[in-house]
Amino acid sequence: MYKLIYLYTIIATLFITRANAQLNFTLERTQTVSGTKLYVDNLQNVYVINDNEIFKYKPDGKLFNRYSNKSLGKVTLIDVSNPLKMLLFYKDFSRIVYLDNTLTENGSAVFLDENDLELATLACSSYDNGLWVYTTQNFRLVRFRQDLTTSVDVKNINNFVNFGIQPNYLIEREGQVYMNDSTLGVVVFDIFGTYYKTVPIKGLDKIEVSNNKIFYLKGDKLGVYDMKTFEDFEITLPSTGKAIDFNINENKLYVLKEGKLEVYKIE
Repeated sequence: MYKLIYLYTIIATLFITRANAQLNFTLERTQTVSGTKLYVDNLQNVYVINDNEIFKYKPDGKLFNRYSNKSLGKVTLIDVSNPLKMLLFYKDFSRIVYLDNTLTENGSAVFLDENDLELATLACSSYDNGLWVYTTQNFRLVRFRQDLTTSVDVKNINNFVNFGIQPNYLIEREGQVYMNDSTLGVVVFDIFGTYYKTVPIKGLDKIEVSNNKIFYLKGDKLGVYDMKTFEDFEITLPSTGKAIDFNINENKLYVLKEGKLEVYKIE
C-alpha cells in the first residue's frame, strides 16, 4: 500500500510541474488474455473477466487459477481491494459472492433481493469487511456491516446532485466513497454517507483513486484529476491500439486490449 501511494505521489508531482512533465514507460511483458475487464490487487496479481469467467494471473504473468459460476451469468464487477476476500457482484441475479485468494468461494453468498435491494446495479467492498450497494430503487446508497446489518442508508441521491443519476462504477478509497456517472461526473461521499462534492470529469467508465487523485482512462490518454488543486492532466499511453481497461499498481501500468495485456514499468 505504501509503495502504491508513493507511486501515485510521483505521478502527481510530475503532472503538477506541467511544463515538460513526462513519464517513461518500459514494456515489461505482453501476454495473451481474453476479457473485457481488468483488476490488479495490492500483491500485483492480475484478474481478467471474460463474461462469466475470472482468470487470476500471478505477478509474473502465469495463469494461477480460474473461477466460473455459469448459473449466475456474467460477472458484473469484482473488488480485489482485499485479495483474501474478493467481492464478486452479479447484477442480473442481485447476488454477491466472495472468493479467497485461490478463487474458492468464501462463505455464503449475499442475496441482495432479500435485503430490500431488488434493483441493485453496483456494489463494492468497504472497510471492516463491509460492503456498499447502489440500487435504483429510490436511488439509494446502502452500506452493510459484515453481519449484513445496515450502517448507512442514503436515500434519493438525486436530491444532492440535482440530476437523474445513472452511476456505472462504485469504489471506496481512503475513507471516501466514489460513485461515477459518465454524464454527471464523480459523486463523492464520506464513509458515513454524507455527500461531499461532485467532481466534474465526465465520459468515464472506470476510475481509480489514491492520494486525493482520480485516475482514469479516456481514449488513448491516462488522466489524473487533483481533487485539491482541481487541475486535470493527461498523458498519452505508450502504445497504439484501443485500450479496453487499465490499472495502476505500485510502479506498473496495466493496459488491457483486445486479446492481450500489456504491462509497463513506470519511471
